[in-house]
Amino acid sequence: MIYPAISIKQPWAYAIMHLGKDVENRTWDLPRKFIGKTVLIHAGKKIDKAGLDYLDQFTVRGGLFTPKDISLGGIVGALTFSAHIIPGPRSSWAEPGLHWWRISSSRPLPFFPCKGSLGFFEVDYPHEVTE
Repeated sequence: MIYPAISIKQPWAYAIMHLGKDVENRTWDLPRKFIGKTVLIHAGKKIDKAGLDYLDQFTVRGGLFTPKDISLGGIVGALTFSAHIIPGPRSSWAEPGLHWWRISSSRPLPFFPCKGSLGFFEVDYPHEVTE
């Protein structure tokens, strides 16, 4: 089935699915047509090394977060955006000066290798995606 997808560098895709990251930080507005829709998470091929350093400050399941814990270059999960602006207290994941895309739910999916793209793009994902 065809789904919209967005590329997110690791380790941030992992953090969305497993560490409670509830905001995607971007320099541009979230298009309203994606609010409330299932969007696939594409893990890019590049790793944000500063992000790894940030996550290494915290323990994850009793050990440090390491690159061996993450997949690259394909679909790794799905999420649903609930809003562009976060009312009230902001998330600890929100970076000042950026647009905050509120994530209402996320879940891992079976890995599917595919090319990413800038912005939103479509992927013919071969596995079932439950809402």
